[in-house]
Amino acid sequence: MNTDPLVEVRRIDLKICQSNNYDLVFNRIYKAIIVNLEDQNFTVGSLSKAAFLSRSQLYRNVKKNIGVSPQFLITWLRIKKGAQFLESGVDNITWISYSVGFKSSSHFSRRFRYQYGIPPSKYKCLHSTLKCII
Repeated sequence: MNTDPLVEVRRIDLKICQSNNYDLVFNRIYKAIIVNLEDQNFTVGSLSKAAFLSRSQLYRNVKKNIGVSPQFLITWLRIKKGAQFLESGVDNITWISYSVGFKSSSHFSRRFRYQYGIPPSKYKCLHSTLKCII
């Protein structure tokens, strides 16, 4: 099994793309997450209500299509949106963390490092046109 975080990012991105094209229920789940991404109080229970599914149906559908739990998918998409902010030049990590639904910037940074293998500040330097000294 490959433990490279970026390989895992690409694998999940590909599964999300494929599932959005073929599974209308998963598409509804995905859209509900995207619409509520910045809501810090958005939970799996909120997602099941927004997608008009029971928690069990939600879990089965997400697990079948992506291979992860609904909570993992919510966090995954929040971190991915944070990475997009960093790539676009936003440099305030605290602002980014709150903008993508995290209640603390330290939790955002830990999850970001887990998902991408590097801290947000280094990611910003690698994907920014500005030169950074770390």
